Amino acid sequence: MQFKFLDWFKKLSADPAPKSKSVHTWEDFYDLRESGRAPLSKIAKSVKQLEIIAKRKAESILAGQYKSRFRGQGMQFVDTRVYQYGDDVRHIDWRSSARSQQTYVKTFEEERELNIILVVDISASNYFGSQGYTKREAIANAVASIAFSAASNRDQVSLVLFTDRIEKVVPAKKSKKHVFRLIEEILAFRPVSKGTNIDVALKTANSLAKHSSIIVLASDFMGRMNTNFLRQITRKHDFIAMHIIDPRELALPNIGIVQVQDPETGEEAIIDTSSTKLRKQFSAEQTRWHNSVDQLIIRSGGDFFRIHTHKDPSRDVFEFFAKRKRR
Repeated sequence: MQFKFLDWFKKLSADPAPKSKSVHTWEDFYDLRESGRAPLSKIAKSVKQLEIIAKRKAESILAGQYKSRFRGQGMQFVDTRVYQYGDDVRHIDWRSSARSQQTYVKTFEEERELNIILVVDISASNYFGSQGYTKREAIANAVASIAFSAASNRDQVSLVLFTDRIEKVVPAKKSKKHVFRLIEEILAFRPVSKGTNIDVALKTANSLAKHSSIIVLASDFMGRMNTNFLRQITRKHDFIAMHIIDPRELALPNIGIVQVQDPETGEEAIIDTSSTKLRKQFSAEQTRWHNSVDQLIIRSGGDFFRIHTHKDPSRDVFEFFAKRKRR
C-alpha cells in the first residue's frame, strides 16, 4: 500500500479541531444535509462573502487575465495547422512546432464569449480535511471566485462533477443565479461512486467544448491521467489544474498507533506514527508525488496552482492569476 492513499485518518491529530468547525465523515455528511442541519446556511453566507471578494478583485486580476489567453486582438483561438507560405509569423505556435519536425501556426476566428468549464472531483478522498475546510469545501470556495468573475463578464460557465464516472453535468449559462447553483451542486451533490477517474472527466469536458475554452480541473489527483490525452486538451484549450492539498497529506502527526483507511477503495492499515523513520518516509514520498503531478501538467502544456484546506482558497486563486498576469 502506498502512503499517499492513506489520508482518511480516524484520528486526525493530537490537536483538537477548531470549535467553530465540525468534522464530517462520508456517512454523516448527507444525514446532516437531509435533516436540515447541513452547513447550507453557512454555505450561503460563505458564497455571499465570496461574491463580494470576487467582484472587488475580478476586474484587476481574474476577469482580464482569463480573457487574455484567447482574446488577443479581438480574435478567438481555434486550432493549430501546418505553416503555409504567406502565414503571419507572429501566429507561429512555437510550443507545438518544437514537439515536431514541422512548423505550426495558430488559427483564429472572430472573438466570441468565453466558455469556462469547471471540472470538479467529488470522490470520497475530497471529504477529508484536518484543518479549516474539507477539500471539497476549499474547492467550492476557489471555484466560486472564478465563476463569479465569469458571470460579471457575461461568460458562460458549465460544471462537470466526477468520481470514477461522470456524476453530473450542469450545462453552461452566464448568470449570477447560475453560479449559486453550481456552488451548491459542488457542496451538496451526493455521488454514486467513491473512486477517481480523471481521464473520463477530461474527455467529457473536451466534448462539451465546441471551440477553444478555459478548462479548470479541481482535484486532489488521487488517480492517473493519460499524458497524451492531456496534451491534446492543452493544445486546444487553456487548461488550468487546481491541486487541492491538506497539511496531513504532507506530514504525519506523532500520535502513536492509528488505523487508517483509503476512502475510495476501503483498504485499511495500522501504522505507528511514533516512528520517526516512517514519518520522514511518508513526508518525502508525498512531497515527491505531489510535485510529480504538478510537473506532469506543466510538461503537458497546462498550468497549475495549489489550494490548501488550512488557508483562504480564494487568496490562492488571486495569487495564481496575479502571477500569471505578470508572466
